[in-house]
Amino acid sequence: VDTGGEAPPLTLFYGTSTPFTSPAELSGLKLWLDASDSSTITHSANAVSQWSDKSGNNNHATQSTGSNQPITGTNTQNGVNVLTFDGMDDGFNLSQLIEAASRY
Repeated sequence: VDTGGEAPPLTLFYGTSTPFTSPAELSGLKLWLDASDSSTITHSANAVSQWSDKSGNNNHATQSTGSNQPITGTNTQNGVNVLTFDGMDDGFNLSQLIEAASRY
């Protein structure tokens, strides 16, 4: 995405709690991925093929190549499930392009 040299705003929350409990509380939310909600993670033998978007925008993160799928259910942070990426080629594709709400 060409943002005219400016990075789009991105806010990440992690840990055992966030200041929000529902996607409806965040105006303009484009994507909500929640590793602590196992119902949003599709996996086979802990290799994640889809991480479903809870924002209501159906912008699911998917990975069809088995060797590029991150792992779930093996690590936690502060007692909450996290996905583990190998740092080389694990990653997801999003079903929709996410653009900044406004350009500078």
